[in-house]
Amino acid sequence: MRFFALALILSAASAVGSTAHAMQCRGRLVSRGDAPSRVRSLCGDPSDVSTRVVQRSRTIHRRLPDGSIVSDTVTVSVEVQEWTYDFGPQRFVRVLTFEDGELVAIETRGYGTPGNSPPPDRPDD
Repeated sequence: MRFFALALILSAASAVGSTAHAMQCRGRLVSRGDAPSRVRSLCGDPSDVSTRVVQRSRTIHRRLPDGSIVSDTVTVSVEVQEWTYDFGPQRFVRVLTFEDGELVAIETRGYGTPGNSPPPDRPDD
């Protein structure tokens, strides 16, 4: 029994602050590569949305008329949105990160805040 309790505590602790590949909403999975419209249609509106623009370096390869390839590094602006789903104190908070309209990360944080409750057709954990 002690082993089971310890395993349960460790698994819950490891989930906090971890990154997942998918999240289940209404019996369907949302995963990396999904568009915000698909996530919203399955999971509903997030509790909070934050948006920022970050600068990223990208390498562009060009082929010259003589057949040689030249590489240039350019700086591009990328819109990053973080959608927070706070399902209340009985469930973990999920933070979904979108870059340029594509889901790139799903993070599991600590338990949600008291007073928040999931929508009637809430996503599944």
